[in-house]
Amino acid sequence: MTGAPVIKFDADGPTHRKNCVLLCCDTNYEKFAFSLIKQIVETYPDLDVDICLVAEHQIEPPPSLRSLPIRIGRMNLEKPDIKFPTNQHVNFSCYLRLFVVTELADRYERILYLDSDMYLAGGDLPRISDIALLPGHAVGAIRERPQ
Repeated sequence: MTGAPVIKFDADGPTHRKNCVLLCCDTNYEKFAFSLIKQIVETYPDLDVDICLVAEHQIEPPPSLRSLPIRIGRMNLEKPDIKFPTNQHVNFSCYLRLFVVTELADRYERILYLDSDMYLAGGDLPRISDIALLPGHAVGAIRERPQ
């Protein structure tokens, strides 16, 4: 197979809101993703977004977090012949965020991707939905660290 991955996306529930907070993870980062989701829900209980957690594997929230409003999705990717650079810190799951946006773009007006190992230390998460993007630009981004 050549070209882009074939994406098959399954989520455990329908889209409920017009915006989405998206996290992608592998088994090593599940606990961090659930921790961040818990922080978001506790800090912003009225946040009007779907919170989507996506992985290549089946995810089951811990019992203490099963009541959180999370859409859990699974991406089945037929990996292309393209070789994505990987190492001990970056595996193929890191590339999910690039492909899942294609699947979610027609379901949401805005998608805010957050790394699953982030810690919510402050700021105004709801305000991000109001930031105007440049005309004709679909993505707004910041660098995680200088390169």
